[in-house]
Amino acid sequence: GIIKNLITGRDVEIATISYGQGIALTPIQTVRALSILANGGKLVTPHIAKSIEYVDGNQVDLTFPKPRQVLEKETTDDVTDMLINVVDKALKKGQVKMERYSIAAKTGTAQIADPVNGGYYSDRYLHSFFGYFPAYNPKFIVFLYHVYPKGAEFASETLTDPFIQLTKLLINYYNIIPDR
Repeated sequence: GIIKNLITGRDVEIATISYGQGIALTPIQTVRALSILANGGKLVTPHIAKSIEYVDGNQVDLTFPKPRQVLEKETTDDVTDMLINVVDKALKKGQVKMERYSIAAKTGTAQIADPVNGGYYSDRYLHSFFGYFPAYNPKFIVFLYHVYPKGAEFASETLTDPFIQLTKLLINYYNIIPDR
């Protein structure tokens, strides 16, 4: 990701990066970072293939770095507890809680930078929604985002329902065993 503002060492840059201003990540970089929580503190390199098979029949196996412990499991369990609380009590005032499944999730609402005038647009956002379930033995990590949503300022307004619908679909399709 882009974190060049930290190089300045200015207090304002350090303060604003704590809530995401002045940085830029691709969706896959975001998922990789946040999945540390779902992976018990391990940083995993995402991949979609194990090998490449060429038309001439040659096959090359791909290698990836081994997962690396970057946070204590106890820390990720504590954060997971908080993220379960988000789903069970905060999102739509607890209406999306699933009684038999623990779901950990976090929304994000980012202002979009104004490259012409500097600062940020007051009416343009990027909404994101990250979640994993079952929370303490995740089978799925889901990341949704929406650029320039219309008529809603916060990600909880635009992405909660699609996330819950997708979660229910995956639970039913893959016959995920309840964890609570």
